[in-house]
Amino acid sequence: MKIHKILCILLCATFIFAPIITLAEGEYTMNDSKFYKSLAKSESEYIQKVMLSNGALPMNPVSVTNDFASKDLPDINGIPDETYKTWKCGKIMPYFSESAILGILEAAPETSKETVEKFINWYFDNLNTAETDLYGVDGTIYDYYVFVDPNDSSKIVQISLHEMHKDEYPNQKDNPNDYDSTDSYAALFVRILYDYYQTYGESDLFVDRKADVDRVLNALFSTYVDKIDLTYAKPSYKVCYLMDNCEVYNGLVAAAALYDAVYNDQTKSAELAEYADKVDAALEKYMWDEKAGAYYYGIFADGKSIDEVTPENLQQFYPHATAQLFPIMFGLLDDNADRATMIYEKFNSNFGQKGVAGKDWAVIDKSDVYPWCTIARAAVAVGDYERTDRFLETLKNKFIMQAHKYPYYTGEAGQALIAINAMLTPVELLGVENEVLTADVGDEIELGALLFPESADAGRLNISIKDNTIVEFDKSDAKLKALKAGQTEITLTLNETSFDIVLNVKDTTATSGTASEVSNGKSKNDNKNTLYAVIAGIGAAVIGTIAVITFKKSKKKK
Repeated sequence: MKIHKILCILLCATFIFAPIITLAEGEYTMNDSKFYKSLAKSESEYIQKVMLSNGALPMNPVSVTNDFASKDLPDINGIPDETYKTWKCGKIMPYFSESAILGILEAAPETSKETVEKFINWYFDNLNTAETDLYGVDGTIYDYYVFVDPNDSSKIVQISLHEMHKDEYPNQKDNPNDYDSTDSYAALFVRILYDYYQTYGESDLFVDRKADVDRVLNALFSTYVDKIDLTYAKPSYKVCYLMDNCEVYNGLVAAAALYDAVYNDQTKSAELAEYADKVDAALEKYMWDEKAGAYYYGIFADGKSIDEVTPENLQQFYPHATAQLFPIMFGLLDDNADRATMIYEKFNSNFGQKGVAGKDWAVIDKSDVYPWCTIARAAVAVGDYERTDRFLETLKNKFIMQAHKYPYYTGEAGQALIAINAMLTPVELLGVENEVLTADVGDEIELGALLFPESADAGRLNISIKDNTIVEFDKSDAKLKALKAGQTEITLTLNETSFDIVLNVKDTTATSGTASEVSNGKSKNDNKNTLYAVIAGIGAAVIGTIAVITFKKSKKKK
């Protein structure tokens, strides 16, 4: 069985879903942007603090342990095992390291460049060759234990998990301690390279390392099954996982873009894009169960499913239920918002029940002990602001403020950063649905969920009213209140884009007849008391004083 998977990666494609949650007055008070900015700072600093001087990124800060005192280990770089076994020790799983790096790239790029660069170099420097890999696959990378001299942080010893545990297995073919996967590790690393290029606009770090990137992709394709166009986890474990293949799809999309933009290799780029399309189609063909309305969490390399998709199985938090969220997070449902919403709501019917013991992931109360920050990333992607906010508040109180205690670790911090950044990311204001509104004195015009009422600032959707005696904006419930008869303008502004909505308020006690509401020349009487802002961008961006009501669906990009 694959170990605990916790990853959400930046989407190469843009996908937009209508918000799930609309908050009523007094129902829930969201944290403001200061809360999220503080979290982004603390978690990016935490990841950077855990990183070692050679660029390795353990799951947790290194600490003294006697776990290996009885083991007979090799001398490394002239340092006897009796010496380094007394040093501080940490565990490195590149899968989780990559998650952390993607998080700081997303949420703290201005302070993280050196950290990202050190990790990229460490990863390249530790690639296995066909001779050093247990299965003869070039371009893989092992999981490691790392020992650090407490008196000199530049003195570091790395030893693979396989080497560390080899005395426990008379037959080394039975020793499972190599890497958790070859497909996901490679996919996420290529994603990091492309995101680095996109973030900083430069590729000097790896422009001359195309051969090494080829090797990384060799590791990814080493388990690719032509018959079903999916990858299995690693050479010794021939199971094709939904989670892994969502990551593989996303990594291939990034790789295609990388080879085009950085290496000017359009032939290879087209080939990788074609493979991404094949994986996309295969996930639909082999892993989607239309009758059950859910995905298989995994299939064997011959295309047969591991387990059925049943309501009972979907009540198993891991792997059945959590796997369902990965197609949402990795861009596979860009053009199928209805399915994404259905999957997410089905997940919450089992694990998103507010106040129900063992069934409320938003307060980290479920069967699994890990925080699972990936769920927050899925939640924010479909516009579930309330659960995302409750989760991050709980995460702060339960783990972050408690010295990042176990089972929180750098990989979780990376996932949290992606969700946090999404809650702070402005979207693009494309237009308004109702250009002219009509209301009666005393009417309330719905604007949607109230987010960050005290921190509307530049870069977020703001509302201004020309004549506040005619209508006022009530921050307590995110509604416009019609006060007296007259006409005024309401201006929606996001970044440098603004739209004006004309509001006519009439006093029915003083006048007779009705006014018509017009938008783009069409009657809008049925939408009399609703103002819609049409927004494009990643679904759950935090936008200041009001929340997005209607999204404009963008086309899938590959």
